Amino acid sequence: LTGDNEANYNLKVSTEGSINLQYVGRINVGGLSIEQATSKIKSAMSSTYPALRSGRSNVAINLGNIRSIKVTVLGEVVKPGSYTLPSLVSVFNALYAAGGPNQNGSFRKIQVLRNNRVVTTIDIYDFLLRGVQSNNIRLQDQDVINVPVYQSRVEMSGEVKRPALFEVLSTESLEDVIAFAGGFSNQAYTAKIKVLQNTNKERRLIDVEAEKFSTYGPLNGDKYVVEAILDRFENRVEIIGAVFRPGPFELDKGLTLKGLIQKADGVTEDAFLNRGYISRL
Repeated sequence: LTGDNEANYNLKVSTEGSINLQYVGRINVGGLSIEQATSKIKSAMSSTYPALRSGRSNVAINLGNIRSIKVTVLGEVVKPGSYTLPSLVSVFNALYAAGGPNQNGSFRKIQVLRNNRVVTTIDIYDFLLRGVQSNNIRLQDQDVINVPVYQSRVEMSGEVKRPALFEVLSTESLEDVIAFAGGFSNQAYTAKIKVLQNTNKERRLIDVEAEKFSTYGPLNGDKYVVEAILDRFENRVEIIGAVFRPGPFELDKGLTLKGLIQKADGVTEDAFLNRGYISRL
């Protein structure tokens, strides 16, 4: 406290989340940001120090030592166990400390338990794909993070930007899996995707047309193969020899041989005009 009033206080936040300030009383600051705590403390001190209202005194709040909390991370993670972390950590910080989900761990339904009750369920895909941290809550002492096993996992391979294994929910479609894979590459055959599907006894092959991408429901163990387009042209003709511009040209509707020669800027002066050859497949 500076200005007309000069004072310095080094206060400790109690386990209930409050500080006890001389001449002012108890102020609850638990769960507040520094900006929110500063505003609340200044408001509480204004009755004791009227100069704060007029601006003749100023108050500055600084955070010193951050207390530690114990968090347990269990289930399908790389390094399960109990971790001592700063009190300002989020769920993602704790998962990072535990090495993240392991090979069988779920990325879509991670649970945070507090007092034996699930307080939130986190989908890491929201963060990995879109940077959204909507459910990444701040942890409290004795919280438990449970990473269950995955329920349904599929594989996307071939001409996509990010071929990999992806965990899918029952509400998602093949279109969502394509989005997880970053979309098609510039060489992808997008009219159809081959699906290698597991049955009770063996595997079977399914062709999914483009108009069914949004309605096809992925099944556990599906493998999607996106093939490349054919290395050929649907409308190409080629002229070579004694013309000014030899090479491939677009086969327009109704294109004649004369029209093709005109596209090639005509024949050269030394062209043998008695005969030409047409090769047709």
